Amino acid sequence: MSGIIRDLSDQKRFEAQLSHQVLHDSLTGLPNRVMLTDRLEQALARVRRNDRLFGLLFVDLDRFKSVNDTLGHTVGDQLLIEAASRIQAAVRESDTVARLGGDEFVVLCEDIEGVHHAADFAERIIAALGRPSASEMTRAG
Repeated sequence: MSGIIRDLSDQKRFEAQLSHQVLHDSLTGLPNRVMLTDRLEQALARVRRNDRLFGLLFVDLDRFKSVNDTLGHTVGDQLLIEAASRIQAAVRESDTVARLGGDEFVVLCEDIEGVHHAADFAERIIAALGRPSASEMTRAG
């Protein structure tokens, strides 16, 4: 008898990493357009089967270009990471927050009761994005 043993751990880790990179934004770690499209198709299928509603919210950061132009891309990237974190914290764990690119985000809120429910999510996101950052509070104090 003879046999060959081969450790595939590194290969499996590499495949998982590659899969993550294909489906997630490299800066924020959020799902990207590819994953959002897949989740949206799944949500549409669930709506057809179960007659449930979902909300799709588009979030665009006003005057973001001026941040990059005046303070630089490093500060702009930090702002995008913070915005992503705040949006994600404002919605349910089961909802999908995706970064489309630049300063554009989309939130897919599944299993909602109506337009008023989506509006509640939008208000929570606006409030979360409007709070001062820790560095602004330090400068003010």
